[in-house]
Amino acid sequence: MALQIAYKYECHRNIPASYIRWLCKDIYSIEELNDTEWVILEALEYRLKWPGQMSWLCQFEEIKDSDILILSQYLIELTLLDEKFLEWPTSYVTATGFCLALHLHQNDCLYDIY
Repeated sequence: MALQIAYKYECHRNIPASYIRWLCKDIYSIEELNDTEWVILEALEYRLKWPGQMSWLCQFEEIKDSDILILSQYLIELTLLDEKFLEWPTSYVTATGFCLALHLHQNDCLYDIY
């Protein structure tokens, strides 16, 4: 059921309960699966995730170009390699990565490596 909760949270869609029941080889009923989901959510007190970089990145609606999105994600993930970036709020790191990706893309600083 943790998979179901994570999928609902990240993708805003639902995995059909019949599919999860099939994954469990029909050991649990759909009602038991739904009850388990509620138990997990209540145990977590509905605190599923802190607002990480990718959730902040999704706030920018201007990302229609996949090159900008991929470059933004790459630049943001680079900050994970240096502990000095941990002192900065995730929104700052995300905004900086996004702005840098936009700047590089608009100034044709991206090279085709294919």
